[in-house]
Amino acid sequence: MIVPDLITPIDFDKNTNEFIFTLENYILRINYQEEVFELQTPNQLAYNESFEFIKSPPEWFDTIDFGLVEWIRKAIEWNKTKSQPQDVTKPFSFKVEGIIYTGTFNPRTNELSLSIPSKTIICRRDSITTDFPEVQFMENGELITKVTDIIIDKIKSGSSKKDLDYPPSLPLVFRPETIIAGYRMFDFDYNVELDLALLMIPNREIQANLLTIETDARELAELHQGMLCDVIRSVVYEKSISE
Repeated sequence: MIVPDLITPIDFDKNTNEFIFTLENYILRINYQEEVFELQTPNQLAYNESFEFIKSPPEWFDTIDFGLVEWIRKAIEWNKTKSQPQDVTKPFSFKVEGIIYTGTFNPRTNELSLSIPSKTIICRRDSITTDFPEVQFMENGELITKVTDIIIDKIKSGSSKKDLDYPPSLPLVFRPETIIAGYRMFDFDYNVELDLALLMIPNREIQANLLTIETDARELAELHQGMLCDVIRSVVYEKSISE
């Protein structure tokens, strides 16, 4: 086999924590945490070995296919070099449901940076996580925890919510307080009588690996009914091929 200079995985199996590489009908699955790999040959044979095995493999393994050992070694080394800075990032932009997203993508490391525009949410208390499920994953869950605490405090300290059979007086007045979650600042207020919450989300920059985007940035998997991650993959792969 001819081993290319640039080797990157084509997929990630989150159930087994394995990165998947392919070359000339060989399939290589690598678990970097446990330091083991599985090689599946074109004739359906499978070899499960440790990283130590490939450092000095026996002759029979070395002769399965010329270049096979070199390919496996390079794939193992990919995890050590994938986060090193390389000036091959490509900018991209796209629109989903009227919202414009921009970012950069490194095709060598699969590292992705995505800019998410600011957004203001006004909704019923019970609708915060049902209508906007991404909120519960922002800042690793820290934001929704602080929002919930504020709501509970306001309910305890305020009067009981009235049963509204009439339109509320306008304009509605919110007096939001600043919440610091992670390293970002959000503005939030909750009106107990009207059961209305206001959440102002600033512009944000999300960093993730394209292969593990759903686990690196859980909120992205929830945006736009779960289709945002598929759009991101489509856009960056198309751009990587065309340039």
